[in-house]
Amino acid sequence: MKKVITPVGLSVFTNFFEKYPRSTLRDDFREFESVREYPASKYKRYKTDLSELQKAVLEFTLTNEDAAAEITSLLKIREQFSDDESLDVYLLATDSILSPLSAEIIKARFDKISDLGISVRFEFDYDVMKGLNAESKEDFQNEGLQNFINRFHEIAANNYTNVILNITGGYKGLIPYLSIIGQIEYIPLMYIFENSTELIEIPRLPVDFDFSIIEDNYIAFENFRKSPQNWPSPEEFKKDLDTDIKEAEEEFKRLLDEYQLIKVIDGKVHLTTLGWMLRDKYDQLIAPDPENRLDRDKLIAKLIELKVYEYYAVELGKTATVKLGESVGQPEFDIDVYIEEIGGTINAIEIKAGNNPPILMREHDSHKKKKETIEHKIIKGGFDHLRQTRREAQLNFMVVLYHHKDIHPRNRENIEQLHQKYPEQTKNLGWYWLRLPPKYKVNVNWEVKNHLVYLYGKQLSIGGKYV
Repeated sequence: MKKVITPVGLSVFTNFFEKYPRSTLRDDFREFESVREYPASKYKRYKTDLSELQKAVLEFTLTNEDAAAEITSLLKIREQFSDDESLDVYLLATDSILSPLSAEIIKARFDKISDLGISVRFEFDYDVMKGLNAESKEDFQNEGLQNFINRFHEIAANNYTNVILNITGGYKGLIPYLSIIGQIEYIPLMYIFENSTELIEIPRLPVDFDFSIIEDNYIAFENFRKSPQNWPSPEEFKKDLDTDIKEAEEEFKRLLDEYQLIKVIDGKVHLTTLGWMLRDKYDQLIAPDPENRLDRDKLIAKLIELKVYEYYAVELGKTATVKLGESVGQPEFDIDVYIEEIGGTINAIEIKAGNNPPILMREHDSHKKKKETIEHKIIKGGFDHLRQTRREAQLNFMVVLYHHKDIHPRNRENIEQLHQKYPEQTKNLGWYWLRLPPKYKVNVNWEVKNHLVYLYGKQLSIGGKYV
């Protein structure tokens, strides 16, 4: 079964009045003219006044497959997916009095012709998008778009493989945003061009979104998980962007003006609709084991691990055995870079992205996510296993955090909290910051030793040299 999400416009009325000029119709149809600019909130009040017009337009749709753009396109989509059991169609109306009336007429039309394999849903309380209208740019951007996207996600229910966006009807100002949704969620968009009977599909194009703007400012974007009354002021938000005041100002300006991911309303920073879309998609991509996890980030992580391994393999020469991705004891007890010196000293290095490093286990985290934390590593994971099984060796544990900005104060606080919570397990644990050079994603010609600095904990000596 395919779920077809279909915005609803007014083409059914446009086509009806084109065939039957107003001057030839009954007087009570003229109520249409006086209420057409009203918002959807007045729909129930005037529905009775529009009932005769509704009946006449419904009869028109029963004998005319081209009566509305939504009807024509749904019939064409059904033809294309004839092998599917049925189409489950959701009609989403704009915030105008006639859009829900159009939706009810279209639903009634398909209810009466029930052998087409098209099941149509429309519920006024759920499927009228408040604020989604062409009259107010602010309502459209600040409320209507977000309501549409929220309803879209509710309908999809986190399963986008069988979802289609039918963009033939509805308010045309939606199309750019629906196109972005289609690309982000890997779903096709379908429409019938004006004066055409051919169904056109816009497939998922071979392009990707750069989520690094979210990733690099993860802690700043975390502010929007709080209740709206606790969203930050511009100055508070800037503090979470960068410790360097000038860099924070420039990043804020990029997010506000260039990318338009944030906006300032009444002295508070808000996410724009596009900001919410990208932030929510990023959350999906970093969730444990999603089907389309950010492969780009995996490649960067592997690159950093390889760089650290390469640095110590060259630096220590024949005085130590250096291994990349060493498993100690059990498969899950892996060490990113494992160094065993001739004198018996063992250095176990864990490498994590520094923008949002998993340091402490949080109560609401999944079991899998908890196992990825440094806290788990020192009390139950690979570091702890080495401490229990290699008691005769001098053990050094190192965590290398990498990023192209300075460490955020909140992450430093988490590190300090970990050491206070487990003083015995962390006495041989040292933290280091790998400040990545500009254009590190495309330029791999840089050396770790020029960018690695001591951060916290034990300052480690590897191969007789302090790191």
